[in-house]
Amino acid sequence: MADSRTIRIVTEVEADQALKELQDLQAGLRKFKTEQSKAIEGSKEWQDATDNIEKVKLEAERSRNAFSAYFKTFDIGSKSVNDLTAAQRQLNAIVRTLEPGTADWKEYTGVLNQVKRRISDLTKEYQNTEAAICKTSKAAKTFADYVISAAGLKNIVTGFVDRLSNLTQAFTEYADLQADVQKTTGLTKAEVEALGESLSKIDTRSSQAELMELATTAGKLGITGKENIEAFVRAADQIEDLGEGAIREIGKISDVFGLTDTYGIEQAYLKIGSAINSLGQASSASEAYLVEFTQRLAGVGKQAGMTVDQILGYGSALDQNAQNVEMAATAFQGFTTQIFSKPAYFANLAGIEVQKFTELLQTDANQAIRSVLTALSQQGGFQQLIPVFEGMQLDGSRAVAVLTSMATNIKAVEEAQALSREEFEKGTSITNEFATKNNNAAAN
Repeated sequence: MADSRTIRIVTEVEADQALKELQDLQAGLRKFKTEQSKAIEGSKEWQDATDNIEKVKLEAERSRNAFSAYFKTFDIGSKSVNDLTAAQRQLNAIVRTLEPGTADWKEYTGVLNQVKRRISDLTKEYQNTEAAICKTSKAAKTFADYVISAAGLKNIVTGFVDRLSNLTQAFTEYADLQADVQKTTGLTKAEVEALGESLSKIDTRSSQAELMELATTAGKLGITGKENIEAFVRAADQIEDLGEGAIREIGKISDVFGLTDTYGIEQAYLKIGSAINSLGQASSASEAYLVEFTQRLAGVGKQAGMTVDQILGYGSALDQNAQNVEMAATAFQGFTTQIFSKPAYFANLAGIEVQKFTELLQTDANQAIRSVLTALSQQGGFQQLIPVFEGMQLDGSRAVAVLTSMATNIKAVEEAQALSREEFEKGTSITNEFATKNNNAAAN
């Protein structure tokens, strides 16, 4: 890395931009290397590919220098756990673009290990602080039980009057919340009161009012019955960390794939949320992107026989390669639809025996799609798809760029799908992270 004394301070936003550029460059590098391997050495095509490889390498080095500058000024000791977690994701992403054993790989890996150790140290500090707070709180309560001065008594009376006024307002606001829940869910007044009593027993740092608002959301989504609403609130309280409105979209995804009927509301939502959360932790893909991409692909994906975790894997790879979510979802949706409507065309285009491909499409659509992407990438056949997309009223070039991005990063797709499947099955990732935040010193 360059000497920190000669580098200007690079902001976090610039570092993020450098990462996106680097990931795009890596995709381009793989493309040019493929072209080079197919061309005859010494030919114009071979030389063009070689020149492009060198240009991309130079650009990649500039992007890495931006990262170098950022982490030279990144004071690990002064950062919060959230900042360190974000840095860990960035470093994981850039390390994956480097060849193991090189000087850059060793240096970035070293910084990554420092960040991991600091996160571990802070976690231990929080746990020790929690224990001290609990111990001090018990001692203070014991003392307060026995000692009340005259001045203290006066303060208590004054405080009581003030709090009585505040409580009156709070009761009024809570009554409004109960009315909202009753209106949207169809529960009786007695059932709403019983629901509020049950929600008050949830171990969470969210307020009772916030939980009742989630119950109102459940009613708006068509969820009925006290037990179902309660299950929704428990799951939604954890999933809200995935982004504003995430619970609504995950609810729609669950319904489309029939997961609510299979696992029940709470487990279905937590399984989807855990898969999304784990992908966000393991890469530079954002949880909000994954939620939107999967929601957009849910209908076609379900009809094609794909699963939620498989679609999330494609979304993860696309976001890591800076593909616009709307364009990426539209292109992939159109591609999937065309494959099913023209299996023979795509089998021939990809060099796969038609009967074999048709059977694979019926039994494992995900594998069939990955096979087409891989084959087209190796054969350079994506340009032939431009007219197909233009016939669908899509921007053919941009749609092909999306598919090329997936094909050149098919390994990332496979890894993301494997992780997504594992975490979906366990369904615990989102709960574990929620528990960590719910039980830290600030929550206590």
